[in-house]
Amino acid sequence: MKALKFTFGKIFFLFSLFFTAINHPILFAQDSIISIDGEAEFLSRASDDWSMVKKHLFALAVEDGLNKAMKEMGLDNNVFWNKFNQRFEDSLKTQETTLKAKYGITSDKDIEKHPKYAQYESELRDARLNARSKFGNLQRVILGHSERKQSRSTANPNIRFYTLGLKIDRKGLQGLYHRYSGEGKSRQFSKIYLGSEFVLKGVEWQDIGVETATELTSVVEGHWKKWLEENLHGQISELSVLNPGDRIDLEKNFKSAHASFLETGLHSASDTWSEEYQKAAWLKMIVRLTNVPIENSEGLLNIKVECDYILLDIKTGDILLSDDFQTMIQPFRSARTQLTNEHEAGQPVPESVQTISSNVASAIYRMPVTSWANLSKTLGNLQDYSGRVNLEIQQVSSINHVYGLIDYLTHKGAGNGVIGTLQSFDGKDAKISLRYQGENEGIINFLKSQQNGVLGKGLSIHFEDIEKPFKISLKGSEAPATN
Repeated sequence: MKALKFTFGKIFFLFSLFFTAINHPILFAQDSIISIDGEAEFLSRASDDWSMVKKHLFALAVEDGLNKAMKEMGLDNNVFWNKFNQRFEDSLKTQETTLKAKYGITSDKDIEKHPKYAQYESELRDARLNARSKFGNLQRVILGHSERKQSRSTANPNIRFYTLGLKIDRKGLQGLYHRYSGEGKSRQFSKIYLGSEFVLKGVEWQDIGVETATELTSVVEGHWKKWLEENLHGQISELSVLNPGDRIDLEKNFKSAHASFLETGLHSASDTWSEEYQKAAWLKMIVRLTNVPIENSEGLLNIKVECDYILLDIKTGDILLSDDFQTMIQPFRSARTQLTNEHEAGQPVPESVQTISSNVASAIYRMPVTSWANLSKTLGNLQDYSGRVNLEIQQVSSINHVYGLIDYLTHKGAGNGVIGTLQSFDGKDAKISLRYQGENEGIINFLKSQQNGVLGKGLSIHFEDIEKPFKISLKGSEAPATN
């Protein structure tokens, strides 16, 4: 992420440690992955083909594994499945109505006596099994799976058993729980602002074959816009490309609105933005074109192309996605030199010059597209959190202890929709942020209840002021004494 750190300056510094926290190996007992066996039992029919049976057994095993994982996390699995099943039944009503019309069934009274009930019931069953195996996309929180066992009942060979070893993403399951239990809302965006900054060093636009920057940047941005609109269709209603002035204004407003990001205590979701920005994300692109000189190569440019981006939730200031890409270096003869030597007045621009600008534009366009493959999934899995509480951890002897605390609070706070991330660490003191769902009173009471909570390795949680539980010290055999 070094390119991003340089590119986005202070605003990125506030966020740069988030991804370290997310990607860091779990160091305490609260693991981010739950390894568990999911078990399934299914009564098949003679008409069922094996692919359908196997697909449904797999889906049932996933549901069983998720059910067990929810219990392990202290989530109310009954609430989840009641709400999930109701939504599933609601999703089938249209198909059920269509099938009744197809077979001339006009009433549910004595429906089993209808002459075509068998055909209706068989088709509805197949539709139900097929829909259930896909409904809710539950498999998105499964990080890996392996088949443990499959068998049949000796008493009835149509009864099949299946066991699946599952690796479940704890945070993903927590988000899934809140999405279907009704205790939380999904974060919905209606608009994405695309802002691009192109930085040139040791090279000018004329060398690349264009007279002005917009001749190339507008082409790249136009292709990015088209790709995003096509791949986010149904999720985003509008994608707007910012001109340089609007991009600078948004940068200033963003910094001002989130200036209190590091302050300890409770923070409500920012209400300083207009409704348009409340439901918008900001895709910041940075492209650097640098000439890396080659000795004894008069008129030859060796262009290094670098590109990175960061996707921000404008309302909350949260990073949603970011990436930087492998540098590309491409030598070619300066378009300015070719125009001077080869281009006669009044004649068309040489095709070789046009090719240079086209190749550079194409290379820039392609760089982020592979990473954006995860964009739709990222936007679809976001939760709309009520607020944020920032905690200060004092006199920390190891950053490992901070990661352990984040994992502990995220695990214990699953019922409050808590998601913890690292804000800063200076080698002694740390700051972490907890996103949560529900009322402020709920998160305060949750924090109070963690007084003397044991992280592991002899460490326990202590609040400086239990009534304002925002400053924490970790006490124990590995933690330094505090005053």
